[in-house]
Parts: sequence; C-alpha cells; structure tokens
Amino acid sequence: IPAASWSHVSVGADANTGVCTSPPTVQIVAPDGGKMVFAVDLVRGEEVVIPQGTTDEWGRIEILGGGKDDRVVFKQTWPPTDKPLTGTGALTCASPQVMGFPPPPLYLDIVIRPGAAANEVHVSVLPAQPLSTPPTVSLHQRGVPAPVAVAMSYDGGSGAYRGTGALDGSLPLVGNARVTAVSSLAVPVYYITPFAVNQVVATESATIWSADGQAELYLPAATLSADGLVSIQPISVGAVAASLEAQATKTELLPLAGPFEVTLTGASLTKGASLSLFYSEASGLAPGTDSDTMRIYRWNGSDWVPLESNVDIDHRYVAAVITEPGVYALWAEASWRTYVPLLAK
Repeated sequence: IPAASWSHVSVGADANTGVCTSPPTVQIVAPDGGKMVFAVDLVRGEEVVIPQGTTDEWGRIEILGGGKDDRVVFKQTWPPTDKPLTGTGALTCASPQVMGFPPPPLYLDIVIRPGAAANEVHVSVLPAQPLSTPPTVSLHQRGVPAPVAVAMSYDGGSGAYRGTGALDGSLPLVGNARVTAVSSLAVPVYYITPFAVNQVVATESATIWSADGQAELYLPAATLSADGLVSIQPISVGAVAASLEAQATKTELLPLAGPFEVTLTGASLTKGASLSLFYSEASGLAPGTDSDTMRIYRWNGSDWVPLESNVDIDHRYVAAVITEPGVYALWAEASWRTYVPLLAK
C-alpha cells in the first residue's frame, strides 16, 4: 500500500494487548465432579468473541487470546441432556484456573432460524424456569460494528420468548446471538449462540457450514427447487435432548456430535444433499466405542432413525445423504468386551 509519509512511534514498556503472556488452562468442573464436555467462548470487552472450541472430557481447555478479567462463557455439550449446564467466569492469567456453577442454574433453549425476509433471523428462547423479565437478545453480525437488538415477546402457548432481527443483507448472515436472562429467583445467565444463514442460488453448488464448524452440508447444483436460505444450527431443544438420553439408556448407542437442525426457507430439496458431521477426540467418552458403527441418525419426532453413512476416521467425520431438512446427530455403538484369562495346563 503506498504511504504518503512516515513518522516515528515510541512504544512504552507496558504497551501490549492485555493478553496473558502464556495461555492459561481453565478447568470447568461439573457439579457432580464427573466427566463433562463444554463448548467455550472468550469475550473480550463487550464486542469481541473468540471461539475456543470444546474442552476435553474433564472440562479442561487452554484459553487462547485471553487476558485478565475477560469473560469465559461455557456450555455443556456432552453428555446430552434436556438441561445443558451453562456458566461464565472471569479469566485470570494464572494456570490452572478452576471454574464452576453457582446454584441454582438457569437453563435456556435457544434456537435461531431463517426469518421470512432474506435478511432476517428468528430467535426463540425457551427458559426452563420463569423469568423475571423478558430476555435481552442482541445479534452480532460479522463485519457489522453495531449489534442489532431483538425485541422479545412472550408466547403463552409454547412458553418461549420470540423475536425477529433484521441484519445487513449485503453481508453474510453469520455471527452470534448474545442472550442475557434473569430468573424469578434473581439468578442471571449469559449465553452465546452462533448462527449462520446462507443464501443459496439453486443453479449453483454450495457448501454450508454450521457456525461452530462441526457440520457441513454440500448441495450440488439443482439440489434446491428454488433460490433459498439454508442454515445448520446446533440445538439443545428439550424434547430432542431428552430423546438422546432415552436412546442412550435403552441402547448401547453413544452420542458423538450434534444434534444439528438443517433448515430450508423458500425452497425444498429435489434430490439428496451430503451432510457431514465432525467429531472430536473427547466425543466418544465411554470405553470401547466402536468407530466402525458410527452413523448419522435423523430425528423423526419420536425416534432416531439411522442413515446409511460413510466413516472417514483419518479426518474424523461421518457423511450421509439426506433428502429433507430436519434434526440430525452422530451416534456410535459401544462395543463392550469382557476379557477372560486363558488358563493352560
């Protein structure tokens, strides 16, 4: 870039970004002290969110790009439950640092879907306990400096709070929603939920990713009936999460990734699309998980139905062809083995 002129800059000894000299390790401790995996985000100031990924099975993770008093926001992703734990903590540069959950916890189910207009997203917040006031929701779109406040109204039929936000249609509809709620017992909670809504031209092929990078949908050209909006959103809707627990209890299936909701607006699928779900080393926590049995399952409203799937162990993902939108998750069978010593005379 051509420069019209140059000038000298003096840098003081204390000039820095406020980031810890060495990335601290944080351990998020489950209430019962057992194994639990969390998705973690780092909030710098009030605007910058740095996704950190997921912890190991004991809730441990190295925080990158963080400094003293930054906010660590974490949400349970494994084991599946209809009431995933969420919490926040102030970061220090000490390592290791332990974070926990103040009782009693407040649970929220947050779902973000494409809205009626091409630049809109619809937000639904379902609290497990009554709230003292409607939740505060702001949409932070990548590339847009100012967040969009979403007015939330109560839906007595479902018990959820709903609202619609208009984003900048000239930019990708990708970012995160930040939700603050206070229960009737004055317990506050802070959530960060990513969203990604993609405008797809029917005559062109497209690859759609979930905002957390764990799900990929490939749409060949002419897969959609018309131009439309497509999204893949991680969800923790109570009915689906409860079904995960029931499935894991009555079978020897173990959840590895998801569930994710594939949503289409303004179009339908005319032929199959390829859905790939990626899994981490911390996903299969139970001993004896059989990678050969990994399958993508679709939720049909009452049961999880397996799909014919292809497993790529080297790149840690499973792919399947889907023919309709809906809720999908990745499962594997637990291969329990009992070893009997061989005795010889």
